[in-house]
Amino acid sequence: MHITEQAASHLQRIRTEKGHDDSKAARLVRNAGRVGLTFTAEPEHGDEVVGFEGIRVFIAPDVATTFEQSTIDAQTEDGKTFLVLRTEKKSADTREN
Repeated sequence: MHITEQAASHLQRIRTEKGHDDSKAARLVRNAGRVGLTFTAEPEHGDEVVGFEGIRVFIAPDVATTFEQSTIDAQTEDGKTFLVLRTEKKSADTREN
């Protein structure tokens, strides 16, 4: 998995807006059939732990295969930025303002 500089910056901004400090990591989880985003200080059992510029990312086991051979990027439309998962096969978004 790879994360772009834009996505790392967006995750940092979301973390700050939600009132979390640098001790919290982004955690990607399954949420109602989609990939969801939470923030937590420690990974849960089985999480993949990945570090990027200024933010750690924990990937829950039930979504780990979604991120194989993928890049997390940030995209802006109509003034709103959201995360986009880019794979060789398809693109899925995890819209989080």
